Amino acid sequence: MKKITLLLTLCLSVSAMSQTVYRLQKIEYYDWDNTAWVLDETETYTYENEGTKETLLLNESITNGQTQIYRHLKTYNSNNSITEDKVQTKVGSDWVNSNRNLTTYDEEDRIILSLYQVSDGTNWFDEEKTEYEYPDNETIIKNEYEYKTNAWVRINEETITATASGYIQITKTLVDDVLTNSEKFESIFENDKISEQIIWIWDESIPDWVFDGKYNAIYNIDGNLESEEIYYWNIDITPEEWAMNSKVTYTRSQTNPKLIKLFQDCESGTCTDVQRTLTNYDSNGDLQSSKSETWDPENGIWRDWNLYTYQYDANHNNTETILQRVDLFFQTEDLVNTSKTIKYWEEATALSVSFSNNKQLSIYPNPTTKTINITFKTPISSNQKLTLYNIQGQIIKQRNLNAGEQSVSLPIQQQNSGIYILNIQTNDNTKTYKIIKH
Repeated sequence: MKKITLLLTLCLSVSAMSQTVYRLQKIEYYDWDNTAWVLDETETYTYENEGTKETLLLNESITNGQTQIYRHLKTYNSNNSITEDKVQTKVGSDWVNSNRNLTTYDEEDRIILSLYQVSDGTNWFDEEKTEYEYPDNETIIKNEYEYKTNAWVRINEETITATASGYIQITKTLVDDVLTNSEKFESIFENDKISEQIIWIWDESIPDWVFDGKYNAIYNIDGNLESEEIYYWNIDITPEEWAMNSKVTYTRSQTNPKLIKLFQDCESGTCTDVQRTLTNYDSNGDLQSSKSETWDPENGIWRDWNLYTYQYDANHNNTETILQRVDLFFQTEDLVNTSKTIKYWEEATALSVSFSNNKQLSIYPNPTTKTINITFKTPISSNQKLTLYNIQGQIIKQRNLNAGEQSVSLPIQQQNSGIYILNIQTNDNTKTYKIIKH
């Protein structure tokens, strides 16, 4: 049995073993000034304990020789969910309040309120808030507000409902002081992976939903993403029908480049090359480089566009990332240095789970009775590994996500009710989320 090596601080009695993990100590951002790397910004991290729960992020940025310093002060509740993220700027020797996010949770540690406030240095003023409702185990309702003329005004409502095959998301926006249907998304999953997304827009003249766009994902026999197809609803022909707008094709190999991602524009059933990304991995499976090229139709050749290269330490932590681009200003075809990121890591004896509140992805519904849906804000740029544990530390499910994927669904209807732990592992770190199964 494989044990989770992080102590679960869940108001439960759970035994766990201590393990050395690695956490970010500092990040340095550099720009290239044609002759040398120039430090532009630094981020320094402080942690509450020996684990990975970040409590302070200190940022120093340099603009035209002037240094600007600000920091994030973070606090958590007893479930390790973040409750306050306060930003302060340094003025002279004093720290002055700038803005903050306040998050409130219910008894099941689900977000019910996210409040954004700004400060004049002394007082806090409401600016935006989002309220969450959970009418049942299959539905989440999110209402967004802006504070105007001494009152909260609802500007957006989003309802996400789990279905037998995926989920449906309906968005309403404020039109003439009335919340009106705007967009509808339906995501369909097969074999735990997203296979189709359909987008509707609201036509008030009918009034009804009308097709707008569609996304199809095709997988090979090994379950790896093979191609993605983007369609629009063609109203210029009779009868109206779906027409392909663009396509992305994934080609994998045992040798580098191990992944080639080809982008094509499509019209009248014919697709033409536009851009491609060639991805190399080292012998440890770590991302080594990612190079983008654009197609030159006049000369029939691929031309360099940009190149990311990555370095790692002995523990597979990403320590350096360099971006090179074609210098368009000088109209050369050579890749030149553009930016560099250096990461410093330190050992941490992990004795507590850092349950993440990551705005880059959504996990829903939570609590759930059937399925966990994980959707990233944008397609992931590198491979990731998902592992779901039960409270005893047994692995329940594992999934490998490939670069380019954006959504995944994990069915758990056969599992017992209780608390589960979801780990999402990237090249840089591992984030942990608490899942409740009813």
